Amino acid sequence: MLKQLGRLLAAPKFPEDPQKTHTAYWLNVINLISLLFLSILIGLLPISKMDAQAKESLFWIDLALISTLLASSYLLRIGFVMQAALLVISLFFALVTYVNTFVFQSLRNPHIIDYLILIPLAGLLLGRKALSIVVVMSLIVIGVIFGLESTQRLHANLPPETTLNELTIIAIGIAMNTLLLRWTIRATEESEKAARETVKALTKANAEILLGQAELEESRAALEKRVRERTTELAEVNRRLQIEFEERQQSEIRFRSLAENSPDFIYIWNPREPKWEYSNREVFLGCPVSQINSPQAFLERVHPDDQALVREYCHSLSEMPANGKQCEFRFRPANQAEWEWVQSRATALNVDEGGRPGQLLVNLTVITERKTHEENLRRAKEAAEAASRAKSAFLANMSHEIRTPMNGVIGMTSLLLASDLSPEQRDFVETIRQSSDSLLTILNDILDLSKAESGKLELEQKPFDVRQCLEETIDLMALKAAEKDLELLYWVEPDVPVQILGDPTRLRQVLLNLLANAIKFTETGEILIRLSARPLCEGEYELQFSVQDTGIGIPADRLAELFQPFNQIDVSNTRKYGGTGLGLAISKHLCELMGGQIWVESQEGVGSTFFFTIRTQSFGEGGNGDAGHLAPTAALHRRRVLIIEPHARSRELLAQYCSLWGMEPTAVSSLAAAQAAADRCPERFDACLLAYEPAWNGTHAGQERPSWLRSTPTIWLISPIHRLKGGPAVPNGDILLIKPIKASGLHQALTRCLMAPSQQGLPTVTAPQAPGANEAGGSGSTIRILLAEDNLVNRKVALQMLKRLGFEADVAANGIEAVEAAIHRPYDVILMDVQMPEMDGLEATRQIRQKLGATGPYIIAMTAAAMQLDKEKCLAAGMDDFVPKPTRIDDLRAALERYSQRATMPGSAKPA
Repeated sequence: MLKQLGRLLAAPKFPEDPQKTHTAYWLNVINLISLLFLSILIGLLPISKMDAQAKESLFWIDLALISTLLASSYLLRIGFVMQAALLVISLFFALVTYVNTFVFQSLRNPHIIDYLILIPLAGLLLGRKALSIVVVMSLIVIGVIFGLESTQRLHANLPPETTLNELTIIAIGIAMNTLLLRWTIRATEESEKAARETVKALTKANAEILLGQAELEESRAALEKRVRERTTELAEVNRRLQIEFEERQQSEIRFRSLAENSPDFIYIWNPREPKWEYSNREVFLGCPVSQINSPQAFLERVHPDDQALVREYCHSLSEMPANGKQCEFRFRPANQAEWEWVQSRATALNVDEGGRPGQLLVNLTVITERKTHEENLRRAKEAAEAASRAKSAFLANMSHEIRTPMNGVIGMTSLLLASDLSPEQRDFVETIRQSSDSLLTILNDILDLSKAESGKLELEQKPFDVRQCLEETIDLMALKAAEKDLELLYWVEPDVPVQILGDPTRLRQVLLNLLANAIKFTETGEILIRLSARPLCEGEYELQFSVQDTGIGIPADRLAELFQPFNQIDVSNTRKYGGTGLGLAISKHLCELMGGQIWVESQEGVGSTFFFTIRTQSFGEGGNGDAGHLAPTAALHRRRVLIIEPHARSRELLAQYCSLWGMEPTAVSSLAAAQAAADRCPERFDACLLAYEPAWNGTHAGQERPSWLRSTPTIWLISPIHRLKGGPAVPNGDILLIKPIKASGLHQALTRCLMAPSQQGLPTVTAPQAPGANEAGGSGSTIRILLAEDNLVNRKVALQMLKRLGFEADVAANGIEAVEAAIHRPYDVILMDVQMPEMDGLEATRQIRQKLGATGPYIIAMTAAAMQLDKEKCLAAGMDDFVPKPTRIDDLRAALERYSQRATMPGSAKPA
C-alpha cells in the first residue's frame, strides 16, 4: 500500500524532455507542500480566535486554493506540465494581490515580501521568460497599490514620501532579486547544459569503453574458441594420422597377403628404372623373375606379332598414368611350345611433378582359357545368327510357298461363293473357305510371333478413327457371335478422342484376338467391349479397352501363364476348344509396342474381362470426343422414344445413347411391359426401337405390334443371323438396323424417323450387301492392266477377280515379258508378282522405272511374301502399292481405287 501511495505522490517523468521532468518535480513538491499547509490551516480554523465571518472567508479561500492545486496536479499527471505551473503561479499571484489590497489594504505589510517569493518561484518553475512576466506584473500591482494609497483610497499610516521611499526600496529589491535570480538561473542553465554535455560525453565515452570491452571479450572468446578448435583439430589430425598409419600398415600387410596369394603375377615397376622393384613371386609361367624383370628381357618372350603392341603399351604407361589400362598379348612359357594369352592391367601408385607415373602396379593374368571360351562363344553366336537368318528365310519361304496355293484356294472359293450354288454346295464351299481362313490365321500368328521375338515387329503411325476401327472389328465378329446367340455390345466414353495416331491394323488384330477368344469360350450371355480415355498431357492419351464375357472363366492358378506362347488352359486329349495358343502372346507383344499393357480379371464359371491399354495422341480438330457419339440435334431434343429390348445390357446401352442425345427414353423388356408403360403415360411416343423376336411370324412381323404402336415410327433391331435367314419384312416407313447397333447408325435412323418429310435427305439405312451382288466397277474397263504372274492357279484367280470387278488384263509369265510388254504398250496398271523365273518382279520394276520414268504405269505388288520387310523392298524398287496373297477381292478393289484417285488428281503423271 505504501508503494502504491508513493507511486501516486511521485512526480511524473518525461525521459524525452529533461526540462519538463525538472519542472514537473518542483511543481509536484510545491503542490504537495501547499496542500499540506492548507489542510493544516483548515484543521486549525475551529480553534482559531478569529470571528465567524473571518473564519468563513478563510475557509472558502482555502477550499478554492485546494481545488486549484488539485486541478494543477491533474494537469501535471496528464502531461500538461507548463499549464499546471502557470496555474499555480497565477494562483499565488492572485492570492498575494488579494491579501495586500483587500485584506490589509496597505503596501507596507509583511505580505509584500510574497512578491519577492513569487519571482524566484516563477523562475524556478517556468524559466526566464515567465520570470520577466511575473516581475512586470509585480511592479504593476505594487504601483497600483501605491497609487491607491496616495489617493487615500487605501489606508495609509505614513505620509506619501515615506511610502514612495518604501516603494523605491521594494522596487530596488525586486530588481536586485530579479537580476540575481536571472543570473542564477542562467548560471544554473549553463551549468546544467555543461553538466548534460559532460554527462553525454561521459555516457558516450562509457559506451565506447563498454563497446571496446565487448569487442575485447569477443576477440578473447574467439581466440580461445579458435585455440580450442585448433587444439581439437590437431588432436583429430593426430588421431587420423595414427589411424592412417595403422591402416597403411594393415593395408600393406593385406596387400602383401593378397599379392602373395593371388593367382595373378603382380609386380611394381618404375619406368625410369631398368628392373622391377617388387614381385609377388619368383617365377612367372616357369620363367624366373631374374630373366624377365626388364622390358627388353620380357619382350623377348612375347609373340612377334604382339611385340609392337606391348612396346607401345609400355611407352604409354611411362608417359601418362592411365589407371586400369589393359593390354592382351601372347607369352611363351619356359620349356613350352604353345603360347599363353596374358592380360596386363596397370595402375599408377604415384605421379611426379610432370604428371608422369613414378611407380606402376602391374597385374599379369593368364587368360588362355577365357580366350578359348570367347572364341567358342563367337563361333556359337555366328552359328546362332546364321540359324536365325536361316529361320527367317525359311519362314519367309514357307509363308510364300503356303500362301501361293492358298491364294488359289481362297480366291476360287470367293469366286465360287459369288455364283449360283445349291444350299448343300454353298455349305461345302463355305467350309472350305472357313478352313482356309483358319489356316491363314495360324500362319499369320506364327509369322507375327517370330517377328515379335526377333524384334522385327514394327508399327505404323497414321491418323485413324478409333471408333470406326472398333466398329469394323465388331462387324467382322458379329456373325460368329450371332451364330451362338450372343449379344455383342460396345460402349465408347464421350471423352475418347475421335482421330488418333497409331497403327489401326495392329489395334484391330488385338481386338480380334480378344473377341475371338470371348466368343469361343462363351456359350450364353453377352460380350461387352468398353473404351475409355485418360488424358496424360496436352494431346496425349492412354486408351483403355476391355472385353468382358460371360463365359467359362479362367482358373486363378493359370492366369500367370496365360500370355505365354503356345500356352492353353486345356491341353488334354479331350479338350473342347481348339487354337494354337499364340493369339494372347502376340497381343501382349503388340500392346507393349503400342506403349501399354494387357491383363485379365476372371472368375471361373462367371466370366472373364481382358483389359489392355495403348498410348496415343489425338489428331486434328477431332480431338474432342463429343463428335464420336454425335451431338444432340433439334430433331431429337425432348422426343419420347420407347425401347423394347429383352436383353438387359443392350436395353441399358440404348437408353444411354438416347439420353446422351437429349431424348427421353422409356426402356422395357417386352410388348406387354410396353403396353403397361403406355397405359401409365397417355402421351404418344415419337419413335420406337423394337428388337425382333425369332418366334414372330417371319415376313409379317409388323402384325405382332399392338395397334397403338403401329402408327409410331419404328426402328427394327435384328440379329444378322436372322437377317440372313430372310426375316423380317418390315412395314413401309420403318427402318431396319442390323445388330450390333452402332451409335452413328442409330443416331442417323432416329433423326430420319423424327425429321419432317421435307428434311429427310439422309441415305436409307439398309442391311449389308448380299454376297452375290454386282461388284463390277463403273468405268473400270477403260483401265489398261497387265498381270505379271508365273503361277497358273494364281493367274486364273487374279483374272477372275478382275473380271468380277469389270476389268480385263493381258498376261506376262515372267519379269522379262512384263518389261517388254510395258515398253511396247502403254499400260495404266501392272499387277506384279515378286518371285518369278528368269527375272523377278523387283528387277522388272526397276527396269520399267529406268526406261519409262515418271510416265510409267502404276505398279501394284502381288506377292505371297507378306512381311513388312518385303513390302518395304517392293516400294524401294519403285512399286506404288502392295496387295498380299492370298488375294482378296476387296483388297484388289481398294488398290485399284487408290490408283483411280491418284490418276484423277491434278498434276498426276499419267491419267487413266
